[in-house]
Amino acid sequence: MRRSTTTTLTPEEIHKLGQEEVRRIEAEMLAVMKETGFIGTVAGFDRHIASLPEQHFRTGEEMLAHCRNIAKIIEPELPGQFRNLPMLLYGIRAIPPDREASTPSNAQAPSPDYSAPGWFNLNAYQPERQLKYDMESLVLHEAVPGHIFQITRAQALQGLPELRRFYSNGAYVEGWALYAESLGGELGVYRRSL
Repeated sequence: MRRSTTTTLTPEEIHKLGQEEVRRIEAEMLAVMKETGFIGTVAGFDRHIASLPEQHFRTGEEMLAHCRNIAKIIEPELPGQFRNLPMLLYGIRAIPPDREASTPSNAQAPSPDYSAPGWFNLNAYQPERQLKYDMESLVLHEAVPGHIFQITRAQALQGLPELRRFYSNGAYVEGWALYAESLGGELGVYRRSL
């Protein structure tokens, strides 16, 4: 357990922490619902948003452009949140058609010497079924300041053993990505537009 989570908490304590987090997030969701005037359940609100035509993409290219624009909104705001910025050499591309039906969106860090860029590999499969409002948190999670940012920053640290620069533990990496998602408001991408 400690190897996977870096904590001494018991499984029961972690579960309790998760339940508390779910309650906190649901309270935030209810507040957003109230702001929009929606009356109903969280699941009903989710269905309502998913039914809005303007929340759907028409093409994979539109989806890629949307995600690239989100990244470009975020990048100039990063110095206001982070003191030490890594060199951000990355792009956003679609997962190849022969793999898109079965491959989730993911991050691929640049090579440590920057001879190859990092990539946010976007699953643009069936774009008409994907929702625009999901893309903001996805870009934050996978690219900036998420996985690509985090891994690039770790690799650039000097004076540390390679194990500290290149080893990543799931709890830390995914925890960082969730933290990155929480910065959407400060980084200018979470807007109330419903």
